[in-house]
Amino acid sequence: MRKYFLIAFLTALILSSCSTVQQHDKYQLLSTHPENKNSIHTLEMKASVVIDMPELNNSANTNVMIAGSDSVSMVLHGPLGIPLGRMFSSEKELIFYNIFENNVYLGSPSEENLRRAVNLPLSFNDLVKILRNETPADPEEYKVSDYKSEKGHVLFENNTGEYVEYSLINPADSTIVQYQRINKDGETVINVYYSEYSDYDGMKLPAIIKAEFPEFEGKLTIEIKKYTLNSLDKSGLRFDYPANAEKIYL
Repeated sequence: MRKYFLIAFLTALILSSCSTVQQHDKYQLLSTHPENKNSIHTLEMKASVVIDMPELNNSANTNVMIAGSDSVSMVLHGPLGIPLGRMFSSEKELIFYNIFENNVYLGSPSEENLRRAVNLPLSFNDLVKILRNETPADPEEYKVSDYKSEKGHVLFENNTGEYVEYSLINPADSTIVQYQRINKDGETVINVYYSEYSDYDGMKLPAIIKAEFPEFEGKLTIEIKKYTLNSLDKSGLRFDYPANAEKIYL
């Protein structure tokens, strides 16, 4: 009887130790999820952009200017540096000026309005977070998943009730490899891939950002040629458009 009791006790002890180690490992892995880049107050990017959507297939060069997480401005150029359009968006306002057609879209920066104005099915927050190389939700809202990656990457998940989002992290340098959002019906809303990281003032940022939008059969590819951190004059983000431009209210 004592023999069986000892075996049962040792078995329970071993299982308890394994569980403790697993929980300890998960606690350690939590620290590998990158924090928001709060030290980046302003961010400038010189990049090429390819938009592949059913209603639009185009490429352009762009200068992107971001102030914190509050506002973003883009200038789009075609071949030979010919200006094509300009966009400004804050949390409450969206302005997109189409230079060729001399019309300007005005409204709130909702996902629907951004798609109508610039053909991107993204909300303002999604756009800014993707460009800043951050997860849309706060890092502390994610928990470590049980998924095991062959490359040693760590999968984090966050269930908001409306959707589940995942961030795949390289624990070696705490960089985001992939971000994915899945709705309540199990359908993928967005997939974002980050690659070719380099160091900028002690901050790792990707040279390639690829986003997929399965619902709209669309893709967005951004190839960043240059980053500039914390040297932007914020007053230059918002712009004036011609008085004779046709106004389209969203």
